[in-house]
Amino acid sequence: MSDLVAVAYSSVACRSFSEAELFELSQQAAARNLLLEVTGYLHFKAGTFFQYLEGQSGSVADLMESIRRDPRHKVVNEVDLGLLTERAFPSWSMRYLPQHQLVELSLDVVAEHIITNTDTRIYGVARSRERILSIIRKISQFRTRIDSLR
Repeated sequence: MSDLVAVAYSSVACRSFSEAELFELSQQAAARNLLLEVTGYLHFKAGTFFQYLEGQSGSVADLMESIRRDPRHKVVNEVDLGLLTERAFPSWSMRYLPQHQLVELSLDVVAEHIITNTDTRIYGVARSRERILSIIRKISQFRTRIDSLR
């Protein structure tokens, strides 16, 4: 069995997306991720996607390769978050977190800032991982509250 790993990335949309299209995208991703046993969440704001993925290393690597090839967006920053001891989002095969839900938790600006401004060349891999994982853990702590906002 391969190791449990996590990856976070940000990407820029190559076209506009409506809320309905974003929801549909997340539903398609959830179905695919369920088969791959990958969990995580997707956030979109002002033309920028942020996605956090966790799962077995082979599944996450294959999924990231597919994501990089998707013509609807261009990955601009990708951070390998390394090995995990447990999943942060075990019940979310792919949860789309609309802006209003992260605003409700006051985490929208923090999450966007961290992934957009984390450069492993500047901060080093270990510090970059810890910065991103800290916000992921915070969002994970609010899973029940987020689920109640639907």
